[in-house]
Amino acid sequence: VPENSALAVTGTRNIVQIETRNAGSLHSSGRGAGGPETATAVLSDVGRLPPL
Repeated sequence: VPENSALAVTGTRNIVQIETRNAGSLHSSGRGAGGPETATAVLSDVGRLPPL
């Protein structure tokens, strides 16, 4: 992806582009998996485990 593209993101960010007939091009971006994000997800999952 060229650096000047709307789809060029860096680090742990993710982006999705949807082409629509009526609304044109729609973009949504946000934080993706990375150290803090993954740690939070893992701790959340572990906290939901039933007791053994």
